[in-house]
Amino acid sequence: MRAPLGEERSVVFSGAIQLLCLMLVGLCGCGESADPSTRGVVPLTLDVDGQGGSSLQTLPLDLDERLDLHLASGAQHLVDLTLVSGNQYTVELHFEGARPSLRDGALEDGAGTEVSAELERTVPLPGKPEPGVQHGVLRPTSKHWQLEIMAGSGEAQLKHLKIRRWGSSGRLTKNEAVGWQAVGVYGDYRVATALKPSGVLYWSTEVPEGATALAFEVASYPSGGKQSAPSVNAELLVSVSPAESRELGAQSSVRFPISAQVAAWQPVRLELESFRNLEPGQPVRVSVRVARVEGQASPGQLAVSAPVWLCTTGPRRPNLILISLDTTRPDHLGMYGYSRDTSPNLDELADRSVVFEGAQSTAPYTLPAHATMFSGQYPTTHGAEHPAHALDTDRTPLLAALLSEAGYATRAFTGGGYLDGDFGFSHGFSAYSNSDPVIPIEGRKVRDVEASEAGRRYVAARVAQHWSAALEWIERTQDVPFFLFLQTFAIHDYRPENEHRELFNGPARGEGVRPLRKASDQIEDPYSSQEIGQLVDLYDGAIHEVDELVGELLDTLNRLGLADNTIVVVTADHGEDFADHQVMGKPFVGHGQGLWQTLLHVPLVMHVPWIQPRRVGERVSTVDLAPTMLDLLGVSVPDAMQGQSLRALMESGVGNVSPVVSELHSHRGSMRSLVVDDLKVVIGNPDARVSWPVPVPVQLFDLAGDPLELQVVGGEQQATAEGLSASLRALGESLEAERSTGQREAGLSEETRRRLEELGYVDG
Repeated sequence: MRAPLGEERSVVFSGAIQLLCLMLVGLCGCGESADPSTRGVVPLTLDVDGQGGSSLQTLPLDLDERLDLHLASGAQHLVDLTLVSGNQYTVELHFEGARPSLRDGALEDGAGTEVSAELERTVPLPGKPEPGVQHGVLRPTSKHWQLEIMAGSGEAQLKHLKIRRWGSSGRLTKNEAVGWQAVGVYGDYRVATALKPSGVLYWSTEVPEGATALAFEVASYPSGGKQSAPSVNAELLVSVSPAESRELGAQSSVRFPISAQVAAWQPVRLELESFRNLEPGQPVRVSVRVARVEGQASPGQLAVSAPVWLCTTGPRRPNLILISLDTTRPDHLGMYGYSRDTSPNLDELADRSVVFEGAQSTAPYTLPAHATMFSGQYPTTHGAEHPAHALDTDRTPLLAALLSEAGYATRAFTGGGYLDGDFGFSHGFSAYSNSDPVIPIEGRKVRDVEASEAGRRYVAARVAQHWSAALEWIERTQDVPFFLFLQTFAIHDYRPENEHRELFNGPARGEGVRPLRKASDQIEDPYSSQEIGQLVDLYDGAIHEVDELVGELLDTLNRLGLADNTIVVVTADHGEDFADHQVMGKPFVGHGQGLWQTLLHVPLVMHVPWIQPRRVGERVSTVDLAPTMLDLLGVSVPDAMQGQSLRALMESGVGNVSPVVSELHSHRGSMRSLVVDDLKVVIGNPDARVSWPVPVPVQLFDLAGDPLELQVVGGEQQATAEGLSASLRALGESLEAERSTGQREAGLSEETRRRLEELGYVDG
């Protein structure tokens, strides 16, 4: 029997979702197997004395257990768990044979609840269950919990069990790190370990070619585990000595002051020249300990992130900044012809960039759309197509992980939610923040929070994850190639500051329309035309506010001399419907409830300093984003990516593109769409367990004459509808087969390619 979940691994800071599958592996060009003239970062060999040599390539899920267990008909297998009351956990059980059932309950009373029934009631999975996989949701009401796996009328072979935290509302129970794991400070995560006041951390490593500095980060917290900090400071004593020497006299040491009053990760950078007699290739021993400050109490524990060597010699590779403006419609930006001046900085960037006029997302809501953006796979294949699913980082190639392997420094500032590390997005990032970099804490809330020491630390931590922190990270990381991901919900939430509200006559804070009314509430009480107008005013104001910050980012690149060597990509995961369509016969404002172009058409601006500006009218898919960015950076594109590079299209205006396919698989709907030229076919699954009605099995629209898809094309176009729907069904079957078999091949079967080629859509 496996040790209870939580007994083996725990998270240092409370009140946040554990970051999952964070990767710090990879060799920069200064490693032994790469060109020594290439800049980059390389992790130390993480052989920590007394803690084993656990790999950081893929940090484990809360529970990730390989099973080889046969269950006879009617037999059961029990898994004892230590969970956190108030949190939710998703269960993913892989099996062969008869589908088993899942039950859960507290160990104290033994009462069981059917997990699959709970899942059906709250977040139903549309269509047929996934072959060979049983999903469930745990909502524990006590610490000690039990999962029961029960074989039904037939025999089952249990293969793999994964349990992950999903949606944290409670506090984590422990405050001491065990080995290497995700450690969060108010939603800001690192792969780290704990350093007690009397302890010493050791790393065995060797100095790589071109290394100029050693860098890591630390965060302080009291040994009692409370969020309030002791009002003392500490000094971090870092020593580097030849591996064969254990004598203190052979060490070179550097002291760093650490503030215990700052609830944020504090960077530590040690220039190689600070240490005596260190040469490339030399095995060394790095030690870190806390030094007492004379006259002050003993400091609390420290969380120490995994260190890396910075290799800053040789030719410079391009940087990459990817900006996702969540819920942004292209027709509300100046570069796409909007009458309001919502985006002056983005428009100026567009004038110097390749602008895709027909970019389309693969999904109408955040989770699957961003998963495609990072994986280069369609939602069915990458699997994060439903709120209860996450990316399988063992078989899904992700942009940040690939760039980390290539020696890039990687950092993400996001708004969390569906971008939380729980869904796999943190994989490959050396640091990952879940606090929106655009939305600040302000006004009376700040004054109330700052009334306590813990509140002041919280505000300080929030500031450390704001937009200015992203700009500071660029400045701190400018001497190595970097990948920065910035995502904000400011536009999604209609939350502009006062001056941006006033710019487009939006209602004052606390007055007028209430944004983000639930779908069920809208059906009961729809927005009026006046309220929809106010929502548009707020939405445009939020775009203008974010645009201003993008301008600050561009100014920072110019100031640091990085603009000529930095690729900047600006896009969105999906759009927004402002009552352009109806749900249940009522005008609807929002997204995620259909596959209309108002939700799928997204902005895409790619500024590549060495590519001439161009406007591309060809319809392209966001499945092509990751392959394109890798190609532009000179990093190999994995075969498992189903998209293809748009580089040729950007450079010459001529090139192949991937099928413009979009999918919706959630409790709101179950459907797929395919766009060829100006024709769009939508196939719905009327048997799916969903909240809203799905389309009839096949609908065909002419986007040229009917851009809002208000009139289904019939009659003379019936043969075209049948041909497109046959291709879309074949493609769907191909994607489903890939997901179930875990193939690492290009995503389209030969038959599917043949069908699309016959339609004139792809070049054979």
